[in-house]
Amino acid sequence: MAKALFICGTDHEAGSSVVSLGLYSVLRRVVPALGFYKPICSSVDDIDVAVIRNAFGLADTTKPCCSLDIDAARDLLARKRKDELLLRVEAGVPRDARQERADADRGHQPTACAQRVRHG
Repeated sequence: MAKALFICGTDHEAGSSVVSLGLYSVLRRVVPALGFYKPICSSVDDIDVAVIRNAFGLADTTKPCCSLDIDAARDLLARKRKDELLLRVEAGVPRDARQERADADRGHQPTACAQRVRHG
């Protein structure tokens, strides 16, 4: 079974978060540890992230959920700094479960996007 599923919208507000919410709802019935990550948010207080946090009981942490907001991403692309954009997105990707446990043992709280929802 695949360990990751990526949803990518074709444009801003294309509906990828709604699709992700639906898939998350279905997959959580069969996947014991399920997480999500939104690499680029519309803002620090992204409403889509708030809806997913609410729907699945993820903690509202003080850490930002996204690697960067849409304005920062557009700025990097306009300045032809695609490599920096990719590095910032990659830096925010949730770690594997083993690393998450090690972080938890050291008292580190993952961002809401990196949290896993455990069922049953």
